Amino acid sequence: MSGQPLVWWDGQTRPYTGNSNIFQSFYRKGNTQTQNIAVSGGGELGTLRVSYTRMTNDAITYNSNNATNTFNVGASINISPKVKIDATASYINLKKFNPPNIYGESGSSGNIGVGYMTVYNLPADYKPIERGLTTLPDGSQNPILKQSPAEYGQQYYWWNTFNDNTTLTQNQFVGSLSLNAEITPWLKAIGNVGLDYYTNEYITQNYPTDAAGLQGSYGYDLARTSTNNLDGRFVFHKDKLLKNFNASLSVGARHYYTNMYDIASNNPGPFNYPFLFNLSNYNGSTPTTLNPAENRYVQEINSVYSLLNLSYKNYLFLDLSGTNDWSSTLRPTNWSYFYPSASLSFVFTDAFDMKSVKDWLSYGKLRLGEAESANAYLPYQNGLTYSPTSTTGFKTGLNLPSLYPTDLQPQRSRSFEIGTDLGFFNDRLDVNFTYYNTYSDHQEIQVPTETASGVNYVLINSGALRNRGIELTIKGKILQTKDF
Repeated sequence: MSGQPLVWWDGQTRPYTGNSNIFQSFYRKGNTQTQNIAVSGGGELGTLRVSYTRMTNDAITYNSNNATNTFNVGASINISPKVKIDATASYINLKKFNPPNIYGESGSSGNIGVGYMTVYNLPADYKPIERGLTTLPDGSQNPILKQSPAEYGQQYYWWNTFNDNTTLTQNQFVGSLSLNAEITPWLKAIGNVGLDYYTNEYITQNYPTDAAGLQGSYGYDLARTSTNNLDGRFVFHKDKLLKNFNASLSVGARHYYTNMYDIASNNPGPFNYPFLFNLSNYNGSTPTTLNPAENRYVQEINSVYSLLNLSYKNYLFLDLSGTNDWSSTLRPTNWSYFYPSASLSFVFTDAFDMKSVKDWLSYGKLRLGEAESANAYLPYQNGLTYSPTSTTGFKTGLNLPSLYPTDLQPQRSRSFEIGTDLGFFNDRLDVNFTYYNTYSDHQEIQVPTETASGVNYVLINSGALRNRGIELTIKGKILQTKDF
């Protein structure tokens, strides 16, 4: 029936033909460009490098693009022969216009994603008719879209693509400062400071579907996040501490702090003034809809740690470590927790006279290790959290918490590992074998309760998970010649 005239859903008669490249009809050609300029120099006092990079991208989906501007500065300063400072700073400006909705499948709302369209709505005879029919000459949405054969709102895809616009603007500053000082030939002091501060601004402008310009919506969301990291440690290192023994000991402390604040509001329409995207431009019957929503997230973790490395004749190695954290997200009775680790490795091909097998066994190591780790929880899960009520007539009331926390402890994980690393035929064939067994417990679980108790769920430490198995890796150099 190729070429046969058919009446399409929009009332127009068109010949029925196949489409040899439906994806070319649905997508457009994307384009990515990157420009970079850098200046660097150095001398006896240190080095300095400054760079600027701009990257732009026009997505293969219509009406979508982004641009990133990155400024970097890095310096290394030799304060003295034994004191050195390294500093870096980066400013990143990112702007995304209409990031593609990949997985959307929201049905009647029409907010369908490009991935769903590609998989389910591109038949072999696809023609992008809707792309040219979405908007009438007066700028309003073409009502004929509602007559299009619809599946999960696909008939609105092109209207949403060109008229429902979202802009993300991110400004980020990342900086670090590192100090390395040699106090004695066997003692060093190392300090690091890191800062990561960024803001995200989301603006949503849904173009009015009516010619009068009133049936639109507008949303605004501003979030800022600041994260600070401080780390300081002393490193003791001594070769031949005892006969045939080398030793290294690190003792330090860390401080981690993050603070997030977000405020958002939405104007669902209708507008009071046409085509004006503003939170106060609201002419609906529920003014409380405009009330902003706020979110806060603050967390602090302080740590002390130590690492000990011992080696004997460079074929027997022992590593020990221990860390104690204090987390602000746990109650004072549980906010301090300790987790150690230990590993032992033995290079037996260096320990014994194995000349008789060197032709085929060039390297062999046995290793054994056990370690613990612990993590605290997200903030505000260890207390009762109340929220303002929206019930008519109760302007100062509070809703009861839906979740009651018990005396939560940190989540813990213990792992055991044993394995070997073998090299054959002058390391042309490598075999690595590992058996591992990891057990995690004190996982956080919400348990439903009777609502008459005043809460819907109780938060407890109960979940446990075990993961064990083997890993085998074989690598080989099939061809190895001077000319290839």
